[in-house]
Amino acid sequence: MNVVKEEGMLIPLTKLCGTSMSRMLFQPSLESDGASRSLQWISYIESASFVSYLIDEYGMEEFEKVFNEKDSLQQMKEVYGKDAAELEEEWLAYIDQESYKLSEREQKKVPGLEKRRSYFGEIDERYIH
Repeated sequence: MNVVKEEGMLIPLTKLCGTSMSRMLFQPSLESDGASRSLQWISYIESASFVSYLIDEYGMEEFEKVFNEKDSLQQMKEVYGKDAAELEEEWLAYIDQESYKLSEREQKKVPGLEKRRSYFGEIDERYIH
């Protein structure tokens, strides 16, 4: 996740969480190019990291109140008492911790990272920040 962040390829949580755009982010068409597949890869990496953060920080019981809810952004605000921007800021600080950074050698061992990274420059800026 730190590699994605350092490359400036973060997808805002407001786009990942139950919006009309989220379906496209997680399920591009079968004819998708490398950039679309890389965007999908980022979506899954980012989502997994954010879910892990929520569970580690707030517990499974609280997460289960948010998971699979129709309006997950509103549900997060009700359960955690914070909006998506506040939670995103906390999560990004969490993944910034030195213990979560991969060395170049470790990055080379991540399956698909180099292939996906080669397409980062082709991803439409409307999806990332």
